[in-house]
Amino acid sequence: MQTKTSNFEILMDMIRESVHECYEDEANTIKIEITEEGFRDILQGQQEELSRNGKCLRYCILRNNNLFTPDNLLSEEDVLKFFENLFAVKAIDTNVVQQIIKKCDEVMKHEQDRCERAHTASVCILKQLKQFELIEPN
Repeated sequence: MQTKTSNFEILMDMIRESVHECYEDEANTIKIEITEEGFRDILQGQQEELSRNGKCLRYCILRNNNLFTPDNLLSEEDVLKFFENLFAVKAIDTNVVQQIIKKCDEVMKHEQDRCERAHTASVCILKQLKQFELIEPN
């Protein structure tokens, strides 16, 4: 029970920190806020259908953790570190990470909207981690 509460608090703190100065649009006019629905979406993990706010919260988390390069591709080194920490995945073969990054960059490359891009990347990465049996399927 203690672990669940701790994980919840850690996730909430990460999201709060991530939304600071995080915007939906390139012009930085639409500030992303945490809604109950969006937070619930993030807590439930991989989902094909998320609220707009849930997708934008994912964008803020990925951006805040430097998981996107300046040209909006996935940062191999930072993605590896992030998922090692988040899922307690250790000793991932670099070739596997490169395959995951390449596949997910390809899947999301046509997505212009930053919230949709982050959601697509997150879902893809989680699917790939499961496919390579690096995390347990839900």
